[in-house]
Amino acid sequence: MKCKMAISLLLAFFIMVSFAYGGESVAFKGTSKKDEQFMLKGTLTRPHGKGPFPAIVMLSGGRGFYEAHSKWIQRFVSLGYVALQVETLSSRGLSDVFGPSGLVIGPWDAAQDAYDAKTYLSGIPFVDGKRIALIGWAFGGYAVLTAIDPSIRIENRGGSPFKTAIAFYPLCRQPLMGFNAPLLILHGELDDWHPATQCRIVKGGKGKHEITMKIYSGAYMCFDMEGMDKTDSGHRLLYDPVATADAVEQVRNFLGKYAK
Repeated sequence: MKCKMAISLLLAFFIMVSFAYGGESVAFKGTSKKDEQFMLKGTLTRPHGKGPFPAIVMLSGGRGFYEAHSKWIQRFVSLGYVALQVETLSSRGLSDVFGPSGLVIGPWDAAQDAYDAKTYLSGIPFVDGKRIALIGWAFGGYAVLTAIDPSIRIENRGGSPFKTAIAFYPLCRQPLMGFNAPLLILHGELDDWHPATQCRIVKGGKGKHEITMKIYSGAYMCFDMEGMDKTDSGHRLLYDPVATADAVEQVRNFLGKYAK
C-alpha cells in the first residue's frame, strides 16, 4: 500500500512539473507595417496558482529559439514568472533573420513584437501587467536595446515601459544610455560575432535607470545554451557551465530587484 501511494505521489509530481513547464501555443495581434492583419505566434508557460504573476517576454536569436532555452523557461517559472516566447521568425514564415542580401528583418521588428507581446500579456487575468520584463538573446538582445530606447519609434508602447530588460550577448551599435528601463547585459569575452567591447556604458546624461554589464572571461556567444558547441558563419558558439551558473544568479537577482 505504501509503495502504491509513493508511486501515485511521484506520478502526481511529474504531471505537475509537466503542466508547469509544458507551455501552451498562443497567437496574438501583431503590428504590420503594411496595415494588414498580422498574428504573432508564441509559447506561454505559467506557474501554478491563480496569480497575478509577473511575466517575461522572451526574444530569440537570429536562428530562433534553441532547445536549451527551455532551461531558462523552467528557471523563470520556478521563480514565479509567466514566460512568453515570441516567435518573431516563424510568425513571418522565416527561419533566419539573414537572407541572401543581408537582414530580412531588423531588431526594430522584434522590438515591436515585444511591445505587442506586452499588450497581450497585460490582458491576461493571471498576469500582472505592471510587472513585465523583457529578455533577449543575440539578435533578440539587440532588439531589447532597441525596445527600451525611447528615441526609436515603436507603435503600441502601451503607455508604460518594461519593468526591466536583460540582454544576452547583444550587438551594441550605439553607446548605452538614456534607456527607459533598468538594463542588465551579460556577454562573453571571446564573442567575436557581437563583440562585448562595442558595448560602452555612458554614465550620466538623460539616463536615470541602472545599466549593468558583466563580461565572462573566456566565454563565447551562447555560453548559457547547454550542449552548444559549434561554429556558425565562422563564429564560435560554446556552452560555459561556470558562466551560466553566474548568469542564472545575475538574472534572478536583477529580476527580483525590479520585476518581482
